[in-house]
Amino acid sequence: MSDAQLLLRRRSSISETRSFPAHALRAATDPFALSRFKQDPEFRVVIENLNCEHGRLYLEAALKQTPSLAEQLALFRQNDLIGTPITCHYGEHGEFAPTTLRYVKVLSDLLSLFGALDGLNIVEIGGGYGGQCFVTSIGVRPRSYTLVDIEPVLLLQQVYLERLAVPNLRFQAARELEPADYDLVISNYAFSECIRPVQRRYIDLVFSRSQRGYVACNWLRGKSISMTREELLAAVPGSHYESEVLFWGANSPSEAPAEGATIVSSGVEAREQPIDLQDRSGVRVDEGGLEAE
Repeated sequence: MSDAQLLLRRRSSISETRSFPAHALRAATDPFALSRFKQDPEFRVVIENLNCEHGRLYLEAALKQTPSLAEQLALFRQNDLIGTPITCHYGEHGEFAPTTLRYVKVLSDLLSLFGALDGLNIVEIGGGYGGQCFVTSIGVRPRSYTLVDIEPVLLLQQVYLERLAVPNLRFQAARELEPADYDLVISNYAFSECIRPVQRRYIDLVFSRSQRGYVACNWLRGKSISMTREELLAAVPGSHYESEVLFWGANSPSEAPAEGATIVSSGVEAREQPIDLQDRSGVRVDEGGLEAE
């Protein structure tokens, strides 16, 4: 599928991609579907939508910013052992799925902004299939890592991360989300694509109670539906916005993520979740499983 075809589908998927939870459930419950799910068109539109050049830029940016991650690349590559992703060759670094290298770049940003993450309680809003969680848990040793999502996607995350033996995990259904204190909140585009009421709920229940935050943003819905950059900065005290990332609690607030934190080519942006999802009961839900208004 070409970049142009992905872009066309992604534009329509803002309001029409309602089968992703069903595809996630099938991957979680059918071993054959799990073995190839990263080539499923739904996953290609929602998550595995980067090309080889994206991957190269992410890899170069990550290793320039955090050279020590080169020693862990072989471990990060384990993310490509499940799901048969489309991979590219990156010279001496070998074969990788570009999406895995995006997760490595996010980890590099986290280490650059916040320093050592060992022993932290981390929460991720909209965790995709669990790739960012896996890469982060290889690079550091958090005390706990909580994924917040809708139930079918949580089930896929559980199956996926169990196969990769990731420890100290918690899975939280978005509908049942309660206020909790965290050391770090992560979101790869998912939060920014919610409608305002849902975003404000996440801010009240999670962001306002988290010491640190890294929230990659886009506005595929349009800024008239989701909170604008200015609104987010006002809603999260002490936050900064650079390179399409909202962050707070950094060791050095002026030290923004390096260039390449968000890479856009042919209009195709990386994101972790569909929005306006249709759950199995037929209730219209928004990003993270919360009812849309």
